Amino acid sequence: MKIKIRPLSIIVALLLIWKFGASAFFSCATALIAHEYAHAFVAKQRGYFTKDVIFLPYGASLENNEEVDKFSDVIITLAGPIASLVISLITIAFWWIAPESFTYSKTFAYANLTTGLFNLLPLYPLDGARVLLAITNYASKCRKILKILSVAFSLSLIVAYIFTLKNSANFTLIIMATFLIIANLTSGEKDMYEEFIKRSPLIKNYNSGIREEIIYISKNTRLKRILVLIKPSFRCIFKIIENNEVVEIIDEKEMLDIISSNKLDKKFSEATRKNYQNF
Repeated sequence: MKIKIRPLSIIVALLLIWKFGASAFFSCATALIAHEYAHAFVAKQRGYFTKDVIFLPYGASLENNEEVDKFSDVIITLAGPIASLVISLITIAFWWIAPESFTYSKTFAYANLTTGLFNLLPLYPLDGARVLLAITNYASKCRKILKILSVAFSLSLIVAYIFTLKNSANFTLIIMATFLIIANLTSGEKDMYEEFIKRSPLIKNYNSGIREEIIYISKNTRLKRILVLIKPSFRCIFKIIENNEVVEIIDEKEMLDIISSNKLDKKFSEATRKNYQNF
């Protein structure tokens, strides 16, 4: 896995070095790399392979084109903040062993602590928001709410930054606000497409592995209920039950053909025009 740097990021980096100093900048950069590599390490353990760590003008992100199952998505997402917080705690604990190290490592500890806590906030596109998106069944609505919260929080950070101008300007606030605003403005159709891919029952990601699921239904089950049962993470085999006996077995493709050619409020027996009492 490589580290890529966008050209504009170099200009931003030079400005930050000029403002905060080289030591503070590299402490923050190292904290971001450790955070993203923690995501990548856990992803690899779960059988997924990420591409590159990309340094953007407002932070860093991990490039990944693979679809991840829901459980792995949560674990991989939480790995970054947990790693940042653990590194921060280890650095702070080291101060008890070598107190003189405080002067040289306090910025590094603060950078990891801030990175970990900030990413746990339920604001899009932070890790806290991605966990919520992974576990909810209403991802589209949830994403809109999280984006609204993110923009509102960004505005509050800008107001807080303005108040700090009276004494000593806190540039961390404006950096966080800029990251959230740019990230939300640049996300759009791509995120909607990715969400469609994850939720659509018609699209299976066989690269990640698909389970076979047996679903038992009666002849009176309505098609709209059957459609809800079909998920992108597994391939369905439907067994039709009549008087506690399996009277027919239908695979997912055939069931989808039946659903697509009938109204969703029809019962299965009405859509297929079969009377299973004759079986």
